[in-house]
Amino acid sequence: MEYHNILVLEGGGAKGAIHVGELFEVEKQLNKKLVDFIDLFVTTSIGGVEASVYCTGKLKVGEFWSFLEPNLQDIFTAKYPWSVPRYNWEKYKKIYNQHVGSDIKFGDSKSKFMFTTVDLVTGKNVFPKSWHDEYKDILMPDIVHRTFAAPLYFGGIYDNISKSIWSDGGVGFFNLPLMEAYTQALSLGWLAKGHRTHILALGTGRTEYKLDYDRESKKGKVRKSIMEVRRFFSKDQGGIARVVSASTQINMMKKLTDNYNNLSFQWVDWFPMSKELDKIDNWEKRWDYFEKGRELGSTIDLAMFKKKFEEK
Repeated sequence: MEYHNILVLEGGGAKGAIHVGELFEVEKQLNKKLVDFIDLFVTTSIGGVEASVYCTGKLKVGEFWSFLEPNLQDIFTAKYPWSVPRYNWEKYKKIYNQHVGSDIKFGDSKSKFMFTTVDLVTGKNVFPKSWHDEYKDILMPDIVHRTFAAPLYFGGIYDNISKSIWSDGGVGFFNLPLMEAYTQALSLGWLAKGHRTHILALGTGRTEYKLDYDRESKKGKVRKSIMEVRRFFSKDQGGIARVVSASTQINMMKKLTDNYNNLSFQWVDWFPMSKELDKIDNWEKRWDYFEKGRELGSTIDLAMFKKKFEEK
């Protein structure tokens, strides 16, 4: 039996510190680096930023946090109150080059690494993969920038070579790229006889979404329309489409595991999260996110990860 582990990391800006706390706890319990037992990283936005470090095998999660934590304030601080986009992606590139390496290419990944981005010119999700020739020679910070080019926050990338406008992966259906993780497991042959695949998906926290119908229905037409647009465009939660797509994919994965004897799935998230914390640039709460992540990390099933060591 060949064992394969896929790690799916949801987008969520500074809330990605939840992932860091969870994975810090996993590495601590196993005394291994993520690349020792994760075969494929499938990520969006801040998840891609994290995986761009983990996939190299150069640093443990704790070492990543030691340089990310003191730099979060700088990354999520606008030069001027009126700055558009608000934040400068070059700050991420600078600390990546300093702490991880300035000559690391996408194809240098020790484990397979892919992320989601949206081409606003074609209106399609694109999934760059570290093992594909088309992308492997691009410097890691440059290509990963495509997945966290969030509107308003870091801004889109106007690519003169491909004539594309790259935007944050969370703009499309795949802020939580669960279905793409399943698709890759299928295309790589990891669901065939003689294989066993486990998908671990980590969220970035969410508040409970619900409306009081009686209260909403009593509002005037103008007020109703304004609130509908606000929910559609919510800058922190990514809008109602993101909320719906995540829950849809989680339910689909649970059903898929019933149809495969060789596929297992675990979803771990912080729910319900307070509205105060559910903001993608709330760097001031980084330690709250990290410590909650450590708590959640203790609930992660390590059985399939340990199977990788037995296999070797």
